[in-house]
Amino acid sequence: MISRKASTYQKNHLGFTLIELMITVAILGVLATIASASYQNYIIKENREFARQILHAAATKMEQYYAQNGRYIDNNGAWPSGLFATTVTGTSGTVYTLSLKPDTPSAQAFSILATPQDNIQGSDGNMCINNQGVISYPAAANCGY
Repeated sequence: MISRKASTYQKNHLGFTLIELMITVAILGVLATIASASYQNYIIKENREFARQILHAAATKMEQYYAQNGRYIDNNGAWPSGLFATTVTGTSGTVYTLSLKPDTPSAQAFSILATPQDNIQGSDGNMCINNQGVISYPAAANCGY
């Protein structure tokens, strides 16, 4: 057998130095920051796609109303109420609110505006769908009216 002598440094060095631990913690911090930002972007995109689906469903409800009544407005000249949900709920609560545009109802045209809410989705842009099914993103707060 070949015997190996341990150096004095190896005998006295039984752990990690403070510098090694600080470097490890710094690397983990950078990785956690990158992962957190990526996850938040994923959530924003997921909520936006969900809102897009809800906008399509709301536009379908408006088209059904038009097919039954021959116009998009009710007998009082106002937008019909209760046809679709006015909020979109995502993983962090209400992420979009829906509203009909223009503010003065039209019998022959409509747009539905999805306005982002809360601190996660709040920096995302508006989405708008019109009676032809065209979605614009980012959209003006009045959907172009």
